[in-house]
Amino acid sequence: MKINNTINTIVSNDLCTGCGMCTYQNSNYEMKWNDNGFLTPEQTSNYNLNLEKDIVKLCPFNLETNDDENSLSNIFIKSAPQKSTKIGSYYNTYAGHSNKYRLKSSSGGVASYITEVLLKTKEVEHVFLVAGGDTSPYEYKIISNSEDIIQGATTKYYPVTMAGVINKATELEGKIAIVGIPCFLKSVRLAQKQNTELKDKIIFLVGIFCGGLKSSFFADYLAQSSGVTSNFTKPKFRIKNHQSTASDYSFGCQDSKGNEKTVRMKSLGDMWGTGLFKNNACDFCDDVTAELADISLGDAWIKPYVDDGQGTNIIITRSELAEKIINSGGDNKELSLESLPLEQVINSQRGGIKHRQDALSYRQKIFESKGLVTPKKKRFIEAGDINFIEKIIQKKRLKTRKNSLNYWRKDENVEIFNTKLKNELFTLRVLTKINNYYKKIR
Repeated sequence: MKINNTINTIVSNDLCTGCGMCTYQNSNYEMKWNDNGFLTPEQTSNYNLNLEKDIVKLCPFNLETNDDENSLSNIFIKSAPQKSTKIGSYYNTYAGHSNKYRLKSSSGGVASYITEVLLKTKEVEHVFLVAGGDTSPYEYKIISNSEDIIQGATTKYYPVTMAGVINKATELEGKIAIVGIPCFLKSVRLAQKQNTELKDKIIFLVGIFCGGLKSSFFADYLAQSSGVTSNFTKPKFRIKNHQSTASDYSFGCQDSKGNEKTVRMKSLGDMWGTGLFKNNACDFCDDVTAELADISLGDAWIKPYVDDGQGTNIIITRSELAEKIINSGGDNKELSLESLPLEQVINSQRGGIKHRQDALSYRQKIFESKGLVTPKKKRFIEAGDINFIEKIIQKKRLKTRKNSLNYWRKDENVEIFNTKLKNELFTLRVLTKINNYYKKIR
């Protein structure tokens, strides 16, 4: 089947994560909120069809591209001496935290440390990162002072776009670093491949492991769950409990009177394995650990680190500069570090890798059987080790993801939402328990 490979085709097939790179140096598109609480591009009145062929090359979910993570890493991460089919090319892997930023961050604070070092050592003059917004709870901002790095210290499970900052990249004096999730950084690498000026300008990427992009509905749901029924502000998605475990965190926000309200995430059930409020495109992304970054950072969801509520990062260095910064931080005691075997890194992200990589081809077959479009893939095109129970789970996750967005859009009421999804979530929990038991005995 001949596919019309355009930005509109990608968006209409629900395969856009809102990176905004399609707005780079053109006036064909502008980013708008869609009905499901995601930022997606819309054609402007200045749309020029002649530009479309070049614009779509910048999209991380381009339907026909051969530029996957492997080919791009051979261009941008080519000096990394080690390779893994699960986490990409790398120098070394660690577990650790920043002694300065740990308690101010959602995890180990290493992202804040890295960007602070880059600015202080003049490796870069600017950092593009997500911080509190003016017109939205969060947005990409340009940070040029190391003292302001703390603005980006915490996790934000909220839609953002790089459209507002990426077009300023070539206008700024000095080099740039960008902090982002895998698909956003892939769009940067695709743009750098096409534009040598951008390649020279953006010299360092800090990648954040990703378990899936959430709709703005997720924040609305959590706010109502905390007791704020309308007009919430200052959402905080990862409020740590230092005396508990790393997974025992809370959501918080302020009501219209400025009162802080919180809810423990554990009390709400599984927000990630169920696919609640997740972007559809995430089910067709196989990059869990930001393989195209200079350094990749995530949560250490393995013992003994998961038992420490103060937070610990998994660290994957992929460039010589990243390795140098990490080693220097360890030597001068600004970072607390220990080497971590590759298998432990993979174990820390086992759920995401199982879903995003091993089950990818099965999800593609489901979509293609319905005549739906999915991105062209060269990796993980053969079904991974997924059993018959996991195939049922995959179908249930797809249904739950879609229904969660539809139900919230219609009702915007936490009690009605929970009632409508109760049976679906119960079924997923039971299937997961059965699957875990099956894997133990087989």
